[in-house]
Amino acid sequence: MTAIKTLKYRTAAVVLGALALLGAAAGASAQSVQSASVRSAIEEAASVHAIATAARLCNEISESELGRAANRLDQVHASQLGANDWETYLIVRGSMAFRNSVFASALSRVQGGCTSEVGAVWRDVDASLVFAGAVSRETLASATSANPR
Repeated sequence: MTAIKTLKYRTAAVVLGALALLGAAAGASAQSVQSASVRSAIEEAASVHAIATAARLCNEISESELGRAANRLDQVHASQLGANDWETYLIVRGSMAFRNSVFASALSRVQGGCTSEVGAVWRDVDASLVFAGAVSRETLASATSANPR
């Protein structure tokens, strides 16, 4: 192995190690959130975002599809969380620790290469998001019609 390849592998190992540490920090910050519903929503968001990011890294989805997935998930969580929990969720989900954790998880998913499994898992998750988004829109619509302002 050449010195350049060895250096590249060492650099990759250091980067992955650093991202793993950041991921642990993100997990710790999610655990410090008091509400179980917020903690659950953050864990779900991290998982879905990691799958979507892995699919993006493998060119299974476009950048706009990645954004749509985030929007759908936010819609679902908006219908499930109260106002204070929603605000807490958005703060944690928007944090750099959360983003680093998601990216580290996505990198570990594609570390062995981009396989057809990455695309298949994404399609299953995306179908679930579409369904959950439709249900959350119905929930929000019925809540709005029941409580007109």
